[in-house]
Amino acid sequence: AYGIQAPSYLAEDAVRAALLSGDRGTAAKFKAMGADGHTVEAAKTQGEIVLVHLNGEGPSKSDYFINCIFKSILLWRCDGEPGGKFIKRTRITVTPNGWHSMKLAFPELHIHRPRSQSLSVSLGGITIRSEPAYPLSQIAAKTMRDKTARIFKDTIIRGVTKMLTVVAAEQVGKAAGSGGKKKNKKGGNLLGWLLKTAPSTAMQATEEADKRAWTTLPARIDVARLWAPPGTHTITIRPSAGRAVTLPGVTVAAGKRTIITYRTIP
Repeated sequence: AYGIQAPSYLAEDAVRAALLSGDRGTAAKFKAMGADGHTVEAAKTQGEIVLVHLNGEGPSKSDYFINCIFKSILLWRCDGEPGGKFIKRTRITVTPNGWHSMKLAFPELHIHRPRSQSLSVSLGGITIRSEPAYPLSQIAAKTMRDKTARIFKDTIIRGVTKMLTVVAAEQVGKAAGSGGKKKNKKGGNLLGWLLKTAPSTAMQATEEADKRAWTTLPARIDVARLWAPPGTHTITIRPSAGRAVTLPGVTVAAGKRTIITYRTIP
């Protein structure tokens, strides 16, 4: 669904779990996918190093503005609508009399590519290359596409509601500007102008989309797994883009996993 295959080590995990539980039928099913169950014996005398690669910068959002006109909660038109990957632009050629214009903001998702295509983990003469495990950017993009129509509807409702409040304030301002005694006409005009102008100005100035995003997350999570004898080891991490990093003091125990987190950002 997200453009990647399941990591190859999952089949081996399934075979090992099936054999340990005595489910030979399930083990045979996953052996047909290329696994052989060798880790059942390896786990008795060795430990596993699991490198979790937080690869790149996660998605971010910015404001994307469209222009709309409306007359009531049921009568409105915009120069953008859900379509394609995000918003399909249209045109508003004429603003009819009695209609009001407004600017609305939608959250536009920006996808950042992973920092490295992959990385390798080396220990002694053994080298294992990482595999994509969780494509956060692709998941975020699909989720955003699936929700665009609902976000569009919610934004229209929010915008029209705000504009109705502005129109009501303008009516109050108009009344304040035209009413009152003659000697207070100047002050009344000023108050009326402020009440008519300030709400509309404030609405446009404060219009902002919901840009909440998990910016601390990576673009993708990759995983490399390597079996090693018990003891303290030094491993070498080599990203496909960037310099190699040597990591000493990696402790491995038989039958246990040692999890290491490695982050690369632009």
